[in-house]
Amino acid sequence: MKTSRRDVLKLAGGATAVALVGPSVARASLTGNFDSPLDLNGGGTVVNATGPFSWDSDDAAGWVIATITQGNVVASGMASADPSKSTWAARLSTASGRLTPGTAQAQAVAVVRHNDGTLETYEWSQSVTLR
Repeated sequence: MKTSRRDVLKLAGGATAVALVGPSVARASLTGNFDSPLDLNGGGTVVNATGPFSWDSDDAAGWVIATITQGNVVASGMASADPSKSTWAARLSTASGRLTPGTAQAQAVAVVRHNDGTLETYEWSQSVTLR
């Protein structure tokens, strides 16, 4: 019997994320990335992160946990991803400090649930421009 459990994670900046932990299989077909440039809002305390997301036919659901780091300031957030769409979007916010226009480092982890209930994780990292 396949089972999974939910773990609550505390992310940088005090954000809370739910991690799904369970059986997984090895595949490498999902691709994720960040769009760049990304727009700053809230005086540099919010980034609306977006990016392309490709799915396999047996993908049922997905979640993206993302962070943007610039110096000592970190914005973080989580969003669900819809297999019927080719993009993801998450509102990332800082717990303290402000991001400024310029270069930052973006990281994300995606958890994908397949139709058979197995889970798979993917991660990506890249430099982005904030404006």
